[in-house]
Amino acid sequence: EGHRRWPANLPQYLEFTLCKVNKDTGDAIGVLSRILHVKPRSFGFAGTKDRRGVTSQRVTIFKVRAARMAKLRLHGMNIGNYRYVGRDLRLGDLKGNLFTLTLRGIQEGSQQSISEAVRTLRSSGFINYFGLQRFGSHSIGTHEVGAALLRGAWEEAVDLILRPRDGDKPQIAMARSIFKEQGNAAAALKHMPTWCVAEHSLLEGLSKAQKNDYVSAFSSIPRTTRKMYVHAYQSYLWNRAASERVRRHGLQRVVAGDLIVDTGCQTDIENEDGDNDWIFSSVREVTPEEASSGVFSITDVVLPLPGTRVIYSDFVQEIYEEICKIDGVQLVGFAHSVREYSFGYLTGAYRRLVTKLDKVKFDFVKYSDPAADLAE
Repeated sequence: EGHRRWPANLPQYLEFTLCKVNKDTGDAIGVLSRILHVKPRSFGFAGTKDRRGVTSQRVTIFKVRAARMAKLRLHGMNIGNYRYVGRDLRLGDLKGNLFTLTLRGIQEGSQQSISEAVRTLRSSGFINYFGLQRFGSHSIGTHEVGAALLRGAWEEAVDLILRPRDGDKPQIAMARSIFKEQGNAAAALKHMPTWCVAEHSLLEGLSKAQKNDYVSAFSSIPRTTRKMYVHAYQSYLWNRAASERVRRHGLQRVVAGDLIVDTGCQTDIENEDGDNDWIFSSVREVTPEEASSGVFSITDVVLPLPGTRVIYSDFVQEIYEEICKIDGVQLVGFAHSVREYSFGYLTGAYRRLVTKLDKVKFDFVKYSDPAADLAE
């Protein structure tokens, strides 16, 4: 009803800042969706923030007024800085992160070695691996679910998401156990908390879908969450290729066959939804002459995330095909007809092998209170 009364001249999305403690992005969205009585898919965000830390990020919600959001009473979360926008946030929109890190208990006399390490990080950068939050911290990685979806093993993907896991809270463990032992999605749904966005949405979809129609059930998971599974498998391949590139050639030089962006541009190139169309015509292999002359630096080197519009150097394609063969995934072409779960339908993207930080500042602080907030 609120949607029908939405003013025609007001943009349909409300963008706001979400600040949270001890919750990952999915948990926070689950809490907000339950309080507001909206589907988790109503929210959009550019990337997930980890549970461990105090994090802030921009989020969008479809057709909810700022005044209503401002009245919410939340625990472990704060929201604010509202504005109405014409488009939701999506994976790939993120331009970067700003971190404040605190290392406690540093031994006396280690300041010099730490200072040298930070200076090296600042000057040389770091291997641009996808971190653990891309793959999840549970015993079953999100890239494993992605591999099952890519090979069209729909029932296996459902099992991977819903099977019992060590460390689950009692209510979640009960829901997983009911589904595993009885196969009763509706009964399991009654116990699965709504803040378990993927699990709750999948059980809801299974309870409504026809028997064994797992693809339709998966469509109940919010699009942003759903896409993370295949993105995680792309990221898994990328990490493996990055490790092999560094093992073979190190990080001191560019070698013939490396892929580079032939524009001299240092702007963001990492959009997994493929909105940066210019990048696909700008990537090429380094020639032997260019490698010998040193015209490119290691920060110019990129590696592809699989898709139809990227190119592969020989060694990267070899690594990707070897891993995909083991996992039963088809790197090129169409393993099945479901578009969002096939490399044959995905655009692909590029990611820099090495990244340098824009701003690095550090300081040493003495303290006596172990609970003191040293980041202020």
